[in-house]
Amino acid sequence: MALMGEPLLLVLDEPTNELDPQHRRVLWEMLDDLNTRRGVTCILVTHNVHEAERVIHRVAVMHKGKFAALGTPGEIKSKLGGAVRLEFRLKDAEQVVTADAFPELGTVERVHAGEYRLYLPPDRIGAGVDRVLNQIGFDRFDDFRIAPPSLEDAYLALEKSS
Repeated sequence: MALMGEPLLLVLDEPTNELDPQHRRVLWEMLDDLNTRRGVTCILVTHNVHEAERVIHRVAVMHKGKFAALGTPGEIKSKLGGAVRLEFRLKDAEQVVTADAFPELGTVERVHAGEYRLYLPPDRIGAGVDRVLNQIGFDRFDDFRIAPPSLEDAYLALEKSS
């Protein structure tokens, strides 16, 4: 119904809630087509920052009713200073890694039982991976990944700073 009359502006509030992955992709492809080929400006209100990071050209982050950041996802993430996220999940969720387990690398953040996150400067990634793997042991990991900062990381950092 929102597309009747060929609007120039389309405002969508949480449009992918309750959609399965296939229909979510169909919706994103349709919105991309509307934007790139027909020039429709699409404003998306969402709490799903992972999804927004993949499909949004410009982001406005709101916190306490005010704009906390405005720009492309890359511009907003660059405000984190380039820290790289090292994430790992242990096979034995009862095994505990303390916040000060790797003091030379930084603080280990517990996400859930057996799941941890450590932020490293780009020049410390190699040393960080070696240190974590050697101290814990590769066979004890259920998952291990290195990722650049996400839009969610930027959002959480903005929330902490305000």
